[in-house]
Amino acid sequence: MNGFLSGQDLSTLDANFQIKNAKASEFNQTPMLALGLIFQQSVRNLMVTSKEPWILLGELYNEEEYIPLHVRNKDFSSLTNAYVVKTFLAVLFHNYDLAFSYAQKARKSLDTLVSSPMMNFFTLFESLAYIAQLRKASRLQLPGLRLRVQRNLRLLRKWSQHAPMNAAHGFHLVQAELAAANQQPTLAIDHYESAISMAESSGYIHVLGLTQELTGRFFEKQSKHSLSTFYIKRARSSYVRWGAGAKVNGLDQEFESMIEGESVMQFPRKRPLTEYPASTERLYDNFFDLGSVIKASQVLSGEIILETLLEK
Repeated sequence: MNGFLSGQDLSTLDANFQIKNAKASEFNQTPMLALGLIFQQSVRNLMVTSKEPWILLGELYNEEEYIPLHVRNKDFSSLTNAYVVKTFLAVLFHNYDLAFSYAQKARKSLDTLVSSPMMNFFTLFESLAYIAQLRKASRLQLPGLRLRVQRNLRLLRKWSQHAPMNAAHGFHLVQAELAAANQQPTLAIDHYESAISMAESSGYIHVLGLTQELTGRFFEKQSKHSLSTFYIKRARSSYVRWGAGAKVNGLDQEFESMIEGESVMQFPRKRPLTEYPASTERLYDNFFDLGSVIKASQVLSGEIILETLLEK
């Protein structure tokens, strides 16, 4: 679960969840298994394109069945984690109305997550969902929305002071989106760049991809098409490294003219959700070894001397 929160590549995560969930099932650890299945289903939703990736509905976890079960069993930890993950997925795929609804449901039992890494994760994506609502809220709704965002910013700022490698990128991303919503483009750009730099240096590849994508969308609204293209392409590259085929295919479809020729790795739009082998590296369509691609990209990206680069 910590690997999921910190942006570990999805192929490795899926394999690890397969192993851990099998052990939880073997030892009859029902609450832990429920948590594992929530996160593994989320991983599968990110790897394979679907119409509603924020709906946890698959062979591993069926929210229509499990969420009422969590309520009946008073398993509020699983219930809250499910809604936090759904908030994240809805924000990632830009369904902000649903993200806002999921965040409100998660907050009802948020005390079950206190002192866990999920608090930082949820605070970031809840804030993004609330900021999106600011753009269309009524005058009566605005004060409550702004209050929640400001409270979250105070938390993110505090966590950034203690652990910048875990929270600073989120703080700057929320500041950027808030500045964009408040028509402060210069301030927004500064915070977008800070969020990108910090997410990249800390290895939060999923937040990096989202920040690059949001930056690209920001510049598109500013009619700065060349900058928008630059950031959308960088976002696509980050999603490829993360293994999020659903996001890659979504960008390819939405920004076809921008990312024409960016076909270094294509993802299948449908993939059988059968049991994957317990391996940390997986072949995509028997062509690309994602683990090797990531290792190679890390080596090459750190080299700026042409002669040495070509040798490597």
